Amino acid sequence: MISIQVPGKLMLAGEWAILEVGNPCIVMAVDKYVAANVEEASEITISAKDLGFENLEAEFNGKELKFKKELSEEEKEKLVMAKNAVETSLRYLKESGVGLKKFSVSTKSEITSITLKDG
Repeated sequence: MISIQVPGKLMLAGEWAILEVGNPCIVMAVDKYVAANVEEASEITISAKDLGFENLEAEFNGKELKFKKELSEEEKEKLVMAKNAVETSLRYLKESGVGLKKFSVSTKSEITSITLKDG
């Protein structure tokens, strides 16, 4: 199994400036984390309990990750970053000549939103 945990980040200044080459940004790590575990499995599955997904089965056709279950537009939106990350990784491995195996990936993140007094 491969496990990783990374802190969140807070852009203190310059968050829009970095969209142009050569501009600085001041960034600080925050005490909120995202963790991921990947392990070999009999099927490709994605679990992100904080997003409401557990053992969501998928297939990779060499180009695209296709979920076996029909997803709502809201579910697709929640999964867009994870789906793109998995597809990019699998395409890279395939193009590099690495034999692909089925796997299970699970993520966990801490709630990072706040509510202000005025809503």
